Formats: sequence, C-alpha cells, structure tokens
Amino acid sequence: MNKKILFSFLFTLMAVFGLTSCGDDIVAEDSGVSNIDLRVSKSSLQFSKTGGTIDIYVQSSQAPTVTSDADWCTMTEGTSESSTVRKYSLAVQANANTDDRTATVTISDNSSSATIAVTQTSTEGLIIETTSFDVAAEGGNITVRLKANGDYEATPDCEWITETTTRANMEDLTNVFNVSSNVSGVTRTGKITFTRGDIVESVTVNQAAGAAGEITATAQELAKLMYPGWNLGNTMEASGSGVNAEVSWQSTRTTQEIVDYVKSLGFKSIRIPCSWYSHFTENSTQIDEAWMARVKEVVDYGIRSGLYVILNDHYDLGWLEKSFGDVTDANVQAKSDTLNAIWTQVANEFKNYDEHLLFAGLNEPDVSTAAQVTALVKYEQVFIDAVRATGGNNAQRTLIVQGPSTDIDKTYSLYNTLPTDNVQNRLMVEVHFYSPWQFCGLEEDADWGVIQYYWGEGNHVDGSDRNADSQYEESFVAAQFNKMKTKFVDNGYPVILGEYGANWWDSLGSGENQDKHNASIKSFYKAVNQYAVDCGLVPFAWDTNYLSAPSMSIISRSRLSVYNQNMLDGINEGIAAGVWPY
Repeated sequence: MNKKILFSFLFTLMAVFGLTSCGDDIVAEDSGVSNIDLRVSKSSLQFSKTGGTIDIYVQSSQAPTVTSDADWCTMTEGTSESSTVRKYSLAVQANANTDDRTATVTISDNSSSATIAVTQTSTEGLIIETTSFDVAAEGGNITVRLKANGDYEATPDCEWITETTTRANMEDLTNVFNVSSNVSGVTRTGKITFTRGDIVESVTVNQAAGAAGEITATAQELAKLMYPGWNLGNTMEASGSGVNAEVSWQSTRTTQEIVDYVKSLGFKSIRIPCSWYSHFTENSTQIDEAWMARVKEVVDYGIRSGLYVILNDHYDLGWLEKSFGDVTDANVQAKSDTLNAIWTQVANEFKNYDEHLLFAGLNEPDVSTAAQVTALVKYEQVFIDAVRATGGNNAQRTLIVQGPSTDIDKTYSLYNTLPTDNVQNRLMVEVHFYSPWQFCGLEEDADWGVIQYYWGEGNHVDGSDRNADSQYEESFVAAQFNKMKTKFVDNGYPVILGEYGANWWDSLGSGENQDKHNASIKSFYKAVNQYAVDCGLVPFAWDTNYLSAPSMSIISRSRLSVYNQNMLDGINEGIAAGVWPY
C-alpha cells in the first residue's frame, strides 16, 4: 500500500470513529456514523484480592447488553456525551475465598459480541467463620472454623482458654478450645488471636458469670500468690463528686487494656484506693449508684485479668482517718455507724466474688497513742463484722486491717491487740513504707532536711549533700520488714505493704549525677521487694500516673508504656532475689 492510500485510509478511520487511544482504552467523540462494529477497550483484566473498579469504554452504533457470569463482578453504564462510545464501570468485590477466581463479562449488540476475561487472586491468610462465642459459666468446648492457605498460630490471651486439638494444614480447618468454668462471679471476656505472617484475625469469647465457689484459701495461702502488687493511685480515691472524680487528680480513665497491661508487666495484684463517704447521696449514707457501678467496673477489670484485687476505704476527705483527735464514745459510735453503712453496701455489692477480691477497711488511720489504737481496733471490728454479716463469700473472704498510721514502728510497738474474726486465718495486717522521707517523698528542701537523690550501696556521690544516711538504706529496709515478720507473719498474719515508693527526678541541678540517681531508684525498689518477699510481706508500688518529675509513676496509662524503667527493673530484680518464708 502506497503512502497516499495509507494516509487516506487513516484519515477516514479517524473521522468515522473519532478515536484516540492510550494502550487499548477507547476515548471517543460522537462520529455521527450509524453502523459501527462493536469494540471494547479491554479484553482481559487482573485484580488483586482487594478488588476495585476500572472504566471500560464500549463502541457500538446501538446500546449493547452487558452480562456477567459472576455476582462478584459487575459492569454498570455511566454517563457519556457520545451516542456511539459508552462509558462503563467494572467493579470487582474483595475476594474472601482462598482460591483464585475468574469471571467473564459479555457485551453484545444485534450483530456481534465481545468478552472481558476477569481474573482475581485469592485472599492470603485465613478467614474465621464465627468471631464471637458466648459460653456459660460452667465452661466447655468451642469450635472455631476457618479457612487458611498456609501455616498459622492460634493464641488465647488468658489462661482459662486452652486449645485441645492439634491441627493439620488444609483448606478447611477447625480448632477446638476449652473454656474453664467461671467461678469469679463476674462476666469475663477473652480473645484468641490467629496469626499467619502479617495477617491477624481474632475470636472473642464472652463467658457468663457463675456462682462463685466457696472460698477455701487462707490468708497465708493467698499472700504468696499476690506479689508483686501495683496501686491504681490518685484515681478512684480522688476528691470530687460523681464518676468524673476518677480523673480529677490524673487524666486517664481506667480501662481493661490498662489493667491487662499492668498484668503483662508481671504484677499479680492491684490495689484500688477508693472513696465512699464523699460519694454519699445528699443527706444520707447511701453510696451513689453510678459511683458504685463504676467502681465495680474497675474491680472487674482486675478480676477478668486474673489479678488479685484489694478494695479499701481510702483517705476519703479524712472523714475517719483524721478523726482520731476525738475518741470519745459518742464520736466513735457515730463514726462506727457510718463505717458500718459503707462496708455493708460495698460488701453486698461484691458478696459473690471469689478469693481474688480482698477488702481493706481503712487506709492510713492517723493514730499514735494507746487510746487512739483502742478506737482504731473498734473501727476495724465494725468493718469485719459488717462484711461477715452480708454472707455469701464475704463470710470467708480475707480482710485487711491497718496498723497505726500504717507506720511500721508504731504498728510494731502499739498494735498489740487485733480485732477478732469468727473465721480462722482470714486476716492480714497492712503497713506502708516511704523511708527515709527525704529520699522518698520530700519535694523541696526544709529546715529539718534536704531532698536526697542518692540511696543505696555504691550510689553515693562524693562531696554531695544529697546522699541518704547509710543507716536508712538496705539494712534498714531489711530490719523494718523483719519487725513485721516476727510480730505478725510468724504468728499467722501475712502483711500487706500497701504502699511504697520514691520520687524520681529528671533535673537534679548543677553538679549532681543523674546516672547515680537513676541507680538509686532502682536499688530502692529492688531492696523493698527483695526484703518484703524474704519477710512474707506483699509489696504494692504506689503509682500516680503523673508523667513529670518528681514522680512515683511506673507506667504511662494513656500510652500503655513503661514510664520509669528503673523502678520496674528494681521490682523485677527484687522479686527474683527474694525467698518467700513459708
């Protein structure tokens, strides 16, 4: 064909069809020609597992019919200004199957037809048929059905769900898991995570609350299971009315995820300091229902995580804690009536909970004389009697009573008569430890002493006036805790070290040594935990969630991360070094 004829042919073709092309996509203007052969811009398409859409252009002198042999592949007509070239949208859904799949789209007019072959790759990984199971309190087996095209892992996030079947690699698979009976008295939720490479799927298991079994563990048996412990500090005990009191001293609302994270760090128990008196409804001794419900939610977080939980009546505006200046019969009776009202309501709310929940009657009763100790023991007797009277598991629950000011020396010298209990081996004694205060809690220099940054063997800084007195370092901790061992632990009363901690500083001033201070914090936390375990004390670290120095915070609750690694390392090393005495 000569060039003249070729040019003429091309010109005519472009005039008739009005086409320009990019690959084989058709983009057209209306040519006005009445008889045009059917043409389609694509004859084959390949889609990934996620699917998608693509524009298809069809040239025809009349409106064609479009059909697809697969419901997951559809082609719908869009808007076009041309009467001969029409625009369509071909859509492919995501592939939930484990095999590749194909479809054929057919476009026809009265004279001819064309096809588009569509191929889509299979889903990689695994597909779970049922992602949530409800299980009765009695427990039993659940069967998880899934599809997978390769190896995968199935990992329950709690010890009460265990896999009981072995698996073979095949397309259709089942996994059988056993759910143990729930005797905690609260509903609980667990998760089974299925992992294949970077693909993660999960199954949720919701188990109903059961009737809690009889509590059989003694206080001594529980204590050795509870260390180390952690305080949900400055949270449920904060002043303020209503449920927003929870965030009046720190800004993070407690969640199941926070409590689970605490457990993941190795803690076995959580102490929940709590206010009740400040949540009485107006002109009454009735605890606000919304507040009670919120406290119950937080307690349940701990129970679901498998932690032991201590719930107390904390400072609570000092209604009882700061009342020991008046120990007349009338005042003690009035305070006793209020205390009875509080613990009767709290105990009834939690009467079906198992031995993972313990009650502590008070916090730091401001007691330093024999007469005040007499009043203290009366209050603690009211606490014990109120709880026991509610029945259920409260008749056997382990209870915790506080020594004078929860101070070790005062408790050792003054706390010689404990309240009585009609159940044997169900009492613990509580003390706290922030000594020496210059190192642990002092936040500005005073005329009686200066802030101490350095504590423990090998951590002093030559020439600094910020070194702790060596007589209040490791040997002092051991000696103080041994006092509690000989007076209480050796006589059948485990001791809760309900609070301890030391301020960490990140700006020590000119000439000071940050590394030595960090080492001091680690040494203090190690010593407290090691010697507590050696003496049969259950240590609970104080944690305020304040993320600026000075601070006793171990974790950042909002970030679910460790805030002070020195504290956590000290705890872990101390627990590992300690030897439980019984």
